[in-house]
Amino acid sequence: IRERITPEIQNAICNCIDELIDKLNDIDAGVYSSKSTFATIEMEIYTLYFNQLKSKYKYGFSIKYLQESANEWYKKLDIIELILECLKLISDDRDYNKAYKDFVKSLNFNFKRLNFGYYIIGNQLTEVSSEEEIITIENALKENNDNVRKHLNNALKLYSKRPIADYRNSIKESISAVEAFC
Repeated sequence: IRERITPEIQNAICNCIDELIDKLNDIDAGVYSSKSTFATIEMEIYTLYFNQLKSKYKYGFSIKYLQESANEWYKKLDIIELILECLKLISDDRDYNKAYKDFVKSLNFNFKRLNFGYYIIGNQLTEVSSEEEIITIENALKENNDNVRKHLNNALKLYSKRPIADYRNSIKESISAVEAFC
């Protein structure tokens, strides 16, 4: 399934976000946080990505946004990437890192189970066609120096751009990664 989100995929994404919220709330309870981590993540997305007023923010807007059929499929995927990006920023803490990894694992499991043509690789929702592609990309991101990894991450972002990927610049970044490797 490509370039659309079925109700089953949408429900799976929302369930994964609910699981993430539960894990983050458990972590927050352990550190006596006055504000929920997920609420902070949502507030960042609401104000910086959607350019909305903080005073209009309502907790749980991301799940509501995912469930609204009027919203474009690729913008729904953007929400997931933004949540991942925010989680990655706080993943230095061991507990948050585990919540981040569990979220990615759960999403990828459901995407595969529901035959969704996207997979999270390097914090990006990337269109893939085979398990071998996923493994190769993940290995390349893990096993190379910072300069190569930077070019590969840029190539992946450009390749994952929605609704239309930037193939030309993705190829240029991939070639730059090969040059940096050599």
